Amino acid sequence: MAAILCTSIGELCGKGCQCIRLPCQYLGQACSKSCDMLGEIMCTPFMPYLVVTFGLNTPAVVFALKSIESYGCSYSVFRWLAINAAFGFCHMFAAFYIVQIIRAPALAHRPAEATVSALTGLNSQKAAEEGSYVESNFRPITDGTVGYDVPGGANSFQRIKHVLCYDKGMAIYICIFLSWVVWMGIGVSRRLFFDDFNEGGGDCDQMLGYMNTAIALGYVWMGMVGMAFCCSLVCLR
Repeated sequence: MAAILCTSIGELCGKGCQCIRLPCQYLGQACSKSCDMLGEIMCTPFMPYLVVTFGLNTPAVVFALKSIESYGCSYSVFRWLAINAAFGFCHMFAAFYIVQIIRAPALAHRPAEATVSALTGLNSQKAAEEGSYVESNFRPITDGTVGYDVPGGANSFQRIKHVLCYDKGMAIYICIFLSWVVWMGIGVSRRLFFDDFNEGGGDCDQMLGYMNTAIALGYVWMGMVGMAFCCSLVCLR
């Protein structure tokens, strides 16, 4: 009886240790893969584009977080900083998206199997190929091949043209970018006429300093991002 009890307790302890170890194991694998992906991307010709984008948009997120404690001074300034931080996050996410799509290898399709036509009784290879292709940037991968179903090979001019001109995600980001340009203009106007619309009436020097820096960095990024992206394209092999 004592042996059975000890054995049961030992098995329960072993199972408990395994349950505790699993989250750490998966977390370590996720961190390792994230670091490998980040290192791989940062060691590409697109590093100038990524560094400029992340270096000049990360402060917008930091300023929005730091202004939470003093948002009561001026809610309009805090709201501008918060929405500007959301735009900055979109810029950084779009940078990763664009680089990943351009660098990803093309998806290798399996050869379409011949089918038998119900009308002629003959094999129709072309019909099988046409029927099996569905245009999508994120087509499910069933053969273990990693890549994207977009025209051209990795880092090719055809791939870059498709991403910049025909990709649906890029079209959405262009709309976000134009909205951000308008929001920057609103920020300049709100800053210039702050004294007339200061509903809080308090001392908002700290939040105004965040706003000044965010506006300045935003316009610097607006002027540098195109040049950084072009420099990255020139460095492509």
